Amino acid sequence: MEKGFIVLDHTADIGITAYGADIKDLFVNSAVGLFSLMTDLDNIKETTQKDIKFTAEDE
Repeated sequence: MEKGFIVLDHTADIGITAYGADIKDLFVNSAVGLFSLMTDLDNIKETTQKDIKFTAEDE
C-alpha cells in the first residue's frame, strides 16, 4: 500500500505533505502522517475500530 504522505525534513523542524483522492483521504493521510512522526507504524496493530460522526450547525 502506498503512503498518502511524505515526511519533510527541515533545519529547525519537521513536517508532512499529505494527499488523497478526496477530502476524506486527505484527512486520513494527514493523521497517519502525523502519527508516523510519533511512533513506528510497523509496530502498530489494529485491534479495534470505532466510527465517529461529527455534526455542526451552519452559521
